[in-house]
Amino acid sequence: MMFTVDRKPLVGALKLARHATRRGGWLPIYACFHLVGRDDRLSIMATDGDLSISTHVETKNAVGFDALVPAHLLTQIVGCASGDVGFDLDGDQVVVTAGRSTFTLRTLPVDDWPELHTATGSWFILKPKTVERLGKILYAHSRDDARPVLTSVSFRDGWAVCTDSYRLAAVTVPDMPECLVPGRLVKLVLANDGVLSMAVDETRVSFETEAGIFTSRLIPGQYPNWQQLVTKHPGRWTCDRQTLLDAIATVSVIADSPTTPVRISQVDEGIRLRVLTTDVGGA
Repeated sequence: MMFTVDRKPLVGALKLARHATRRGGWLPIYACFHLVGRDDRLSIMATDGDLSISTHVETKNAVGFDALVPAHLLTQIVGCASGDVGFDLDGDQVVVTAGRSTFTLRTLPVDDWPELHTATGSWFILKPKTVERLGKILYAHSRDDARPVLTSVSFRDGWAVCTDSYRLAAVTVPDMPECLVPGRLVKLVLANDGVLSMAVDETRVSFETEAGIFTSRLIPGQYPNWQQLVTKHPGRWTCDRQTLLDAIATVSVIADSPTTPVRISQVDEGIRLRVLTTDVGGA
């Protein structure tokens, strides 16, 4: 039986779920959405083996619909639609109707889809202040998959920490379980409004927002002892934020790479910024 879905929420749900897909992998199902009709909603699930996302959109008459469809193609089709989008399951293919256009997508066997589990730990709600603080440190987590531990947000001893070995950011977050959570997951979760709940077990972490449920494997390993990196020098100075940013931008003109350090030293009249490069010179 054919059913229709409002395009706008469907586009948002597909774009969200696509974060958990993987194109060109050795398992074709990782490049698919699992669409399941239940009651008055269409559930949309995706996984890349490490991260899984489950979301949904409201609809009618979708009961019995169950299919694995190519995630990238479906997202493109719905994105180009001008009105409601229709779905119909015809044997081993899904017929998608968007305006005056009709698309036929071949499906994969539903039995190939893995069972997705959330973390088995107790769920708890993150305080708004905790959510706000986490958003302030994510800029410092690494994107280098060769060093997976540094791609995480470390929760330990009441602190949340991110570092890419060049930058370090830490905030206090009381009553959080000790774990290493993928930074890309935290960033994705914080992009959604509403109440944020969390659960953790020995190998997984799950978040629930109004947009859906996000589950990922925890990152194994030992996080660096970041507190040893924090200077114990008793000196302390304050300055106007914009003045400091302008000074950094000025001396950085001579930098020959994004990782060229800005050296800061304290002098009697304030602070001194220096940039030194081997081939160009200094400022």
